[in-house]
Amino acid sequence: MPKEYSPAVLIVDDVPENIQIVAGILRNEGYNMAFATSGQAALDICKNNDFDLILLDVMMPEMDGFEVCAALKQSSESSASATVVFLTAKTDVESAVRGFELGGSDYITKPFNASELLVRVKTHMQLRINQRQLRQMNEAKDRFISIIAHELKGPLVGLNGVLRMVDEEFESLEPMMMQEYIALSRKASDQLLGLIDNLFTWSTLQNEELPFAPAMIDLSGVVAECAACIAPAMSEKRITLHNAVEDGCFIFADEEMVRIVITNLLTNALMFTPADGKVQLSCQVGERDLALSIEDSGVGISEVDQQKLFRIEHKFKHKGTAGEMGTGMGLILSQELVQQNGGTLTLRSTPGQGTVVTLSLPRQRSESTTAQVN
Repeated sequence: MPKEYSPAVLIVDDVPENIQIVAGILRNEGYNMAFATSGQAALDICKNNDFDLILLDVMMPEMDGFEVCAALKQSSESSASATVVFLTAKTDVESAVRGFELGGSDYITKPFNASELLVRVKTHMQLRINQRQLRQMNEAKDRFISIIAHELKGPLVGLNGVLRMVDEEFESLEPMMMQEYIALSRKASDQLLGLIDNLFTWSTLQNEELPFAPAMIDLSGVVAECAACIAPAMSEKRITLHNAVEDGCFIFADEEMVRIVITNLLTNALMFTPADGKVQLSCQVGERDLALSIEDSGVGISEVDQQKLFRIEHKFKHKGTAGEMGTGMGLILSQELVQQNGGTLTLRSTPGQGTVVTLSLPRQRSESTTAQVN
C-alpha cells in the first residue's frame, strides 16, 4: 500500500463510553477513526466516507446492528465492501450465524478484552490491506495484458498490410515505392521491438529477476552511446540533438539499466517533438546526486495527463508528432529502474512548449543501493 494510506475504522455504539473504550484500545495503531451513536448515523457517515473496518454494536435502539449491516451491504456506497465486526453481548450460535449471513466477518463479545479486540482488528485490517494490494495488482496485470494485446496489434496490422501490398503489387512496384514500403515496414518493426523490449524488461523487473550490478560509471559515455543510436532517427525528423554532458560525470548505478532509461527518454523526446525541433541533454552535479536533464521543444503534456504517466493502471495514450503511438510503458519502466538504483525521475511539461525530464542518480554507493545489491 502507498505510505500515505491510513486504514479507516468506524466505531458504532449507542453507548458513548463503549466508543471511548474501543477508541482508546486502537488509538496507537495509526487508524483514521470515526464514530456513530446510532444505526442511521452510521449509514449517513458511510455515504460520504470509505471505511475499511466497521465495529458495529448489535443491541441498539430503533435500528440494531444486524439491520445496519444488511442495509449497508445492500447499498451502493463504497463502504458496502467494508469488513464488519459485530460488538455484542450475545454469545448464542443463532445470533452469530445471523450476523455472518448478513455479511459480517467476525464478532467480539462484551465486555471487551483489550488484547483480543486489538488482535482481531489487526488481523481483519491486514486482510483488508491485502485485498487492496491484490486488487491493485490485478488492475496492473489487466493493464499490462491490455497493452500487450492492443499495442502489439497496431504495428503488426501495419506491417502485415505493407507486406500484403508488396506481395500483391511486387511485379509493378517502382523502386521509389518499394523503398517507401520498406521504410514503413522498418518503422513498424522498430515499434514492435521497442515495445517488446520494454515489456520484457518490466516483467522481469516485477519478478525480481533482472540482473542488478551497480558500479561507478561515467554517465557521459552512456549518454553519448544512446545519443549516437538515436541520431539517425533525429536527423530523419530534422530534430537537432545537442549533447552538453561532459566527460567525468560519474554515478554509482547499473550501466545497462541507465542505458535503457536514457534510450526510452530520448525516444519519447523524439516522438513528441515536431520536425525542426530540438532536444538537449545537460547535466548538473550536486553534492550527492547527479542530475541528467533531457529537454525537448515538443508538444508538451497537460498537468492532468502528467498524473497518469507513471501509473500502469491508467490508460494514457498520446500520438507522436509523426503519428507514432506511445504506450507510456517507457516512462513507467524508466521510473522503476531509476528507483531500483536509488534515484528519482521527475517531469516538468507545458503544453505547446515542451517537456523536461530529469533523471537523478547517486554519485557514489548509497545505503539504499547497497541494501538492494545485498
